[in-house]
Amino acid sequence: MNGKSEGMKKITRLKSVGLVAVCGVLIIVTPSSKADFRPSVNIAPIHANAGVTAVLTNTSSPGLFIATATGVVQSSLLGTCVENAQLQVQFPAASGQPVVLTGTGSFPPPGQGFYRTVQP
Repeated sequence: MNGKSEGMKKITRLKSVGLVAVCGVLIIVTPSSKADFRPSVNIAPIHANAGVTAVLTNTSSPGLFIATATGVVQSSLLGTCVENAQLQVQFPAASGQPVVLTGTGSFPPPGQGFYRTVQP
C-alpha cells in the first residue's frame, strides 16, 4: 500500500445533492408511494328475502332448543339457494338479553352439488 487507501471514493457535495434530488423525484413520481399496499375493499349491504321453516325441539337444558331450518333464500350475494341449517338456540333467562344462535348452515344453489357453508 503506497500510503493511499484503495477503498471507496469520497462522494462530493455535488454528487450527494444530485443523489438526493434524484431520490426525491423518484418518490414523487412513483405511483405506489403510499404506505398502505392493501387492495381496495368493496363493502356493500347484502339484501335477501327468505321463505324458511324452522322447527324448535326441546332439550333437557332450560331455554336451550335445537332448531332445524329449511327453505329458499334469495340474496344479492349468493343468488337463489336452498337453506339447510342445524342450530342451537339459547333463549336468555332475563329479558333484555339477546337470543344466541350457534350452528352450521349450508346454502347450495338449487340442483347443484356444491355447498356454501356458513359458520358463526
